[in-house]
Amino acid sequence: MPKKTKVFISGKITGEEETYKKKFERAQHRLEALGYLVMNPAVLPLGFEHQDYLDICYTMMDACHMIVLLPCCKDSKGSCMEQQYAKELGMPIWTLDELAPEREWTAEEILRQEG
Repeated sequence: MPKKTKVFISGKITGEEETYKKKFERAQHRLEALGYLVMNPAVLPLGFEHQDYLDICYTMMDACHMIVLLPCCKDSKGSCMEQQYAKELGMPIWTLDELAPEREWTAEEILRQEG
């Protein structure tokens, strides 16, 4: 079985508490539909210090082949730091729309993602 390319999603979480989980989840589904294995930091529980999250995310990134940026990443201190870390690692950096362009989904694909 061929190994899947592992990707880390980077985007704004702090200040987006009402919407970030859905944004990251949609990105994860788009990437998984293309065959990527996704590390999604939005699954981490609330309550840690900002540096704790960065340390965890850096470890998640160490296991990945590339980083994928959500459109909201420009306004995120943490995402900027993740991008800098990716550059230090020599990790490719893509935007979500570059790697997984938005498209129409079939009913079967939607059901498969939800199941």
